[in-house]
Amino acid sequence: MLLIAVLGFRTGRPFNLAFPVGGTATLLVVQLARRRTKRRQRQALTEAAPAAIDLLSACLLAGLNPHLGILRVAERCPDALRAEFGRVAVDLDLGRSPAAAMRAAAERTGLDELRAAAAALEAAERWGMAPAEALAARAKALRSRARLAAEADAGRAAVRLAFPLVICFLPAFVLLTVLPAMAGALHALVS
Repeated sequence: MLLIAVLGFRTGRPFNLAFPVGGTATLLVVQLARRRTKRRQRQALTEAAPAAIDLLSACLLAGLNPHLGILRVAERCPDALRAEFGRVAVDLDLGRSPAAAMRAAAERTGLDELRAAAAALEAAERWGMAPAEALAARAKALRSRARLAAEADAGRAAVRLAFPLVICFLPAFVLLTVLPAMAGALHALVS
């Protein structure tokens, strides 16, 4: 860009830098907005995963097989995961096994929670283990992890609130209480 500006200067024609700078700033803003949107979507998926796994566990405990259980979860899961479980249901209708369909969903979303559900379903297919208890335990662990993260965020919020408190109220306290007291003491000394 500097080379273009120098060439524009040497040719005697004015060079407008507003477009390259404005275009770069616009691209930067768009890129930051996309990152923020992806981060929010990822957070929504992570928050919805325990409920979906718990729902699948409840369906399996109620006596449904994994295929029907996943179809029921696809109908009633949280909104953030509804589209993904809809794709899992389509995979099941196309003949994939429940474990393979869940594994594909885990790969698409990158959620470890869905990987754990797929592993439980694979164990059920291979060795005949009941996946409902494993899924319920995983959902419970995810909820407790989310609770601990929320408690840690609350602890950090208290520390973050201390800074504005000190910056805003300490000068006001000094101006309203300490300075008048010092002025009164100085007045008494002078008189």
